[in-house]
Amino acid sequence: MTGGAALERSEFVVLVDVDVIAALDTVWAAMVEEDRRVGWWPGLALHAVPGSLLQELWTDREGVERVGYGVVHDVRRGQFLRFSWADSRWGAPTTVEWSVCPTGPSSTRVSIRETGLEHVRDSAELFRVHQSGWRLRLDNLRDYVEQA
Repeated sequence: MTGGAALERSEFVVLVDVDVIAALDTVWAAMVEEDRRVGWWPGLALHAVPGSLLQELWTDREGVERVGYGVVHDVRRGQFLRFSWADSRWGAPTTVEWSVCPTGPSSTRVSIRETGLEHVRDSAELFRVHQSGWRLRLDNLRDYVEQA
């Protein structure tokens, strides 16, 4: 360990990315502006302002409606957004980082990194669910932006 940073168990780190055929500003707006984000993630209420609360509503596999809560920690407009979140079943929050970078004049890579899953209940199962869930979210974002 260096600098007092805790090591993370890499088997519980979700890393997902997608390339979107759109300019960075367009992709960023779809991620952080409520009226656009509802087109690809209608259950998420998030304001891209440090300290603001977020809420996600969803239905689990058993048909039970769930709510997750979190807080936005860091925002660098057009580059990066970091938040922590959890639902009552996890026992601990995770940290999610969204980053965007241009890959050309009209193309953008969106990356998601989620850490802290080793601290939640049923870590391995939640890792699998979040890995596929983030893949779905990024595919939805790409499809929404590219079809707009």
